[in-house]
Amino acid sequence: AAGFIFIAWLGVTMTLLLVAILYLAQGLTLFLAAPRGAPPTLALPLTVVALAALALGYTGSRLGAFEEPCRVGSAYYCVRVFDVSNEHGTPARVMVLDHLGHGINLRDHPQRLVSPYVELHDILARIHAGRHTPFRVFFIGGGAYTLPRAWAAARPDARLTVAEIDPFVTHTAISDLWLETEPGITPLHRDARVALANEPARQFDVIVGDAFHDIVIPPHLVTAEFFELTASRLKADGIYLMNVVDDRDRPRLALSIRQAMLRAFPHVEMWRSNETGERTTFTLAGLAKPTPYADLLSRTSPGVRFRPIPRDRLDALAADLNPVLLTDDYAPVDRLIGVD
Repeated sequence: AAGFIFIAWLGVTMTLLLVAILYLAQGLTLFLAAPRGAPPTLALPLTVVALAALALGYTGSRLGAFEEPCRVGSAYYCVRVFDVSNEHGTPARVMVLDHLGHGINLRDHPQRLVSPYVELHDILARIHAGRHTPFRVFFIGGGAYTLPRAWAAARPDARLTVAEIDPFVTHTAISDLWLETEPGITPLHRDARVALANEPARQFDVIVGDAFHDIVIPPHLVTAEFFELTASRLKADGIYLMNVVDDRDRPRLALSIRQAMLRAFPHVEMWRSNETGERTTFTLAGLAKPTPYADLLSRTSPGVRFRPIPRDRLDALAADLNPVLLTDDYAPVDRLIGVD
């Protein structure tokens, strides 16, 4: 009941208080029901412990110990929103799901993409499908709806389907991050793989994979079988884009996902920026023809450039790191990320 009902609907703090109250009620009931002269029972100690727990709970609440850190504590995420206007010189907010930022939205500039990897998705989509009209896109994961919001503002002909499993994430994006779903954005609150399987074949110009549990991608969204489904829903000249957070120099998870994608796409590119850091966000692109550029310059992040890792370098990394072929039967993504 705690795992499937109470925490999802009441939250952790209220669940703990409810359990304490139930213990107190049980203890008082047993204490009052015990006949006089009966042997000692655990009723009195249990009652004392329950009262002490409630007293501690009250004291903790007065001290702020039980303050809810989440904007919404949903069945899937701890959803939080922070104001970052000072950093960007304009009204701006970031959505954090668990521990990972899932998008920065600027109130008055929806087309200004602050995160470099989001901008890279925008650039690659424009290169490969920018002239398609109507512009049809399927998003695997919504988060802050940063890219759907940007494309809806830039393309009146955009028809954007967003499979976001958590309705509270969508509601928060609408209430706190200036998302307007009409007329071009259609949220679907269901598992992305199920939702994509229900879409007609050869329907989309672009499919964007951006679903995370903390920093790990759900396993059923990175298998060879899933990428075959994805490729079947793209138009012949469409492009699939996805983010992968991994070790910058030894990306075994990203290479494993690339290996699975090669079962479905003629070409798989693996892009990264020139930003420093032990971990980075790779962009994997599955497409029919390679990108005609090997060096892309960011328009919003000064000094940031994007380059695909050369094929021979990827092959050498794969020989060294021994990536795993991810399938519906075997997809150990949790132990692949950032691990030698």
